[in-house]
Amino acid sequence: SAPDSLSPTPGADVTEQGGAVAVTVQLAGLGGSTATGTANVLDNGDGRTQIGLTVNGAAPGERAAHVHEGTCEQLGAPVGALQTVSVTGAGSATAVVSAIDLPPATVMDGRHAISVHEPNGNPGAPEICGNIPARTR
Repeated sequence: SAPDSLSPTPGADVTEQGGAVAVTVQLAGLGGSTATGTANVLDNGDGRTQIGLTVNGAAPGERAAHVHEGTCEQLGAPVGALQTVSVTGAGSATAVVSAIDLPPATVMDGRHAISVHEPNGNPGAPEICGNIPARTR
């Protein structure tokens, strides 16, 4: 089987939108999952980090999602809980936006990842994951 290699995160894109810094992170399946997704990580200047999640190709169900210390290859402790992701019968969930009480400089330091867990677990094993790149500006 192919390795779950996500470092550096393919397709990570850092942009500035109206003075706010946004990073788009591609989420890839772990443990044989073919689900994918994207996370938009935004520094909107209020000291908190805003994250919007989209999931595609996943089995229906409710999923926990978190920002973790570490990388997808070696997830550490969760440091920020995101809104529950409800995947529909069509296999997708769109624009689940959360704000966490961590400064964007911490989240975008190259040492954090976003994971969406398997459905109906507590929270279940990570199903899809993406490494948040270090912010360069």
